[in-house]
Amino acid sequence: MSAALDLDDLESDLWNLYHQLDAVVEIMQGLHHERSGPGDLTEQDRTDAMAWIARDLAEKLAKAVGNRTSAMAKRRAEPDPLVALLAEYRAQATWLNANGNDEESAEFKVTDAAIKATMDRMKCAAPAPTTLAGVAAAIRYALDEDCLIDRTAEGPLKACLPFLEGGA
Repeated sequence: MSAALDLDDLESDLWNLYHQLDAVVEIMQGLHHERSGPGDLTEQDRTDAMAWIARDLAEKLAKAVGNRTSAMAKRRAEPDPLVALLAEYRAQATWLNANGNDEESAEFKVTDAAIKATMDRMKCAAPAPTTLAGVAAAIRYALDEDCLIDRTAEGPLKACLPFLEGGA
C-alpha cells in the first residue's frame, strides 16, 4: 500500500484481498472435513464459512469502491454545468461591456437576448455544481458581482475559496 491511500489504491487492495481470500476458500474446500455425524459442524466448517463471508465482503467492497471511483472519474471528465453557465454569462457580459455602444446592431441584440436568457437560467434554473470548482465559481461570482446581501458573509466566503480551489 502507498503512504497516501486514495480510492484507486483502496480498490486495488480490496481486489487483491478478494483474490487472496478466494484462494484460501478454494484450498479450505479441498481439505478433508472430519464429521462425527450428519449435520455436525466442526471448527473447520465454521472457519470455511467465515472465509466465504470475508471473501464475499471483500468483493462487495471492491465493487462499491470501483463504482464510486468510476462515478467520480465520470464527473471529473464532464465539465461542471455551473462553471459552464457562469463562464457563458461572463463571456456574454464581457462582449456587451466592450461592444455596448451600438445597441441597434443585430449582433448587440442577439447577445443582449442571449445574456438575458442566461441570467434567467442563473436565477431560475441554475444547475447544481458537480465539482468543488463549481462551488468555488458560484462563490467567486457572488463576490465579483458585488451581489451579497450581507457584507459579513464576504469574509467567510473569501476564506473558503483557497480551500475549494485547492490552495489550502
